[in-house]
Amino acid sequence: MRAPIGRTHLRELVELGRFLDVRVDAPEGETLYKAAEPILWSETARALVVLAGFDLGRAQPIEPRKSTAERVYSRWAAGRAPSRERSPVISLPDAPWVELGRALTVGYRSDKFHARGEAKDYEHRFGPRVVAASCSQGNRSVLVIRGGSLRLTPHGIEG
Repeated sequence: MRAPIGRTHLRELVELGRFLDVRVDAPEGETLYKAAEPILWSETARALVVLAGFDLGRAQPIEPRKSTAERVYSRWAAGRAPSRERSPVISLPDAPWVELGRALTVGYRSDKFHARGEAKDYEHRFGPRVVAASCSQGNRSVLVIRGGSLRLTPHGIEG
């Protein structure tokens, strides 16, 4: 399958918290995928993204002009600016993508409604047509969750 986000690079990624797991309705039955990586939002791809084995570099200061990613994060986190924005351009592996199935839930840990560092676990149930796909190359792997009406709002992840 071709890249589910229709691009080979990602930019303006904002970290939402720590990814815990995604539950997928796969052809072989319901499957749980776990990882301990940052969960990121790409507004341009309208997708949740988990990157493993990538050097995201140090967080860059956010420029005075708000980026799309910062505006979306601020709306999602009740007006609070992100503590860091992932600004490097991420080149996705040039490897085949595997559609894992319809995404049912995602679990993540975030301090979005609490003081920085006071994180809480959340679980979001996805609506119809949200799918999970992944690809791997060497020690790098990417998990993308997108589709349906997936978006970030002041209430959190919706769709």
